[in-house]
Amino acid sequence: MFATAKETIDRISGVLVEDEQTLTPQEKELLANLLQAANQQAGEGRNVLTDTIIRAVGETVAQRAYNMLGQSIAQRLAAEPLSNLQEIRRTALAERLHMPPKPPGPIPPFPGPPGPGKALVMPPQPPSPFPPGPHAAARPSADKFSPRFLQAEILPATCVVLDEFLSTSELEGLYQYALAHENDFQVSEVIAPGASSEIDFDHRRSRVLMELGRFQNLLEGKLLAALPRVLPRLNCPPFAKSHTEMQITASGDGDFFRCHSDNAYGEISSRQVTFVYFFHREPKAFEGGELKLYDSQWQDNTYVAMESSRAVVPEQNRMVLFISSLMHELAPVRCLSGRFADSRFTVNGWMHRERL
Repeated sequence: MFATAKETIDRISGVLVEDEQTLTPQEKELLANLLQAANQQAGEGRNVLTDTIIRAVGETVAQRAYNMLGQSIAQRLAAEPLSNLQEIRRTALAERLHMPPKPPGPIPPFPGPPGPGKALVMPPQPPSPFPPGPHAAARPSADKFSPRFLQAEILPATCVVLDEFLSTSELEGLYQYALAHENDFQVSEVIAPGASSEIDFDHRRSRVLMELGRFQNLLEGKLLAALPRVLPRLNCPPFAKSHTEMQITASGDGDFFRCHSDNAYGEISSRQVTFVYFFHREPKAFEGGELKLYDSQWQDNTYVAMESSRAVVPEQNRMVLFISSLMHELAPVRCLSGRFADSRFTVNGWMHRERL
């Protein structure tokens, strides 16, 4: 039998009333109290008051549902991989030119005091696939653990965007967790070929927290649940996962991370999928900080950035996933207040494949 219109509406309303994005627990409690009070009124006043509440609830929920629908559609459109025609055109162009792609331009310095625990801003040098320093000339070998594993000659700047990734309470809990552990954040380091981690303010400026407490399992569980529908959109075949690593990063005024890939060599070569989850204080107190993804070409046993790119804006409660071999960078952040609580916060991490 076909469901009646009322039965269909009842099912939809049941779904909406359980979703905190349409009605929070506090709002539902307030509405229940108002409706009970309205039912206790005598005469015509009861009907007028009840009709007013019903109309207000319908308009509010409808608007929020429309916004959720719009976000869902926008997410699907933004996550679609580049068309075959675009990929063929890029490949043909690269083969015809037979020349190394132009790397992205240098990051301009920003005036103002550095964030807590960091040195003064220094003018960055032109981006490189590897951090500058004595090991910059080293190149990884092309073996089964190299970033080319399961990859193509040209990687398009494709990503999957999942908005409203956490519930409202989970998002707020994560933000409060970061604030409560402000003193545990440490200056970010970079990894150079054949070397241990080192601080390099020319290449990266931010602070990181390596321990996520209960949020480690929460985020990993949601990521693993989403992975089967994410990998096809990244043109990435399924892979045997070994482990997931993640950290919270706080980026303050003038902070950045120059162009790099996440699995170029050594121990990090088993990283297969990178994820970045954005969260921050509302209203947002910083500007900039876009995640910029570059079309990447395999050259001299590594991926290098091409000119074409796409930028992902750091929106609240947004999760972004992409192939770890893809060249990318964090655009400089402007946070004039200089307060830790106003930082651009992210949970960034990597899903590792099992080594063959």
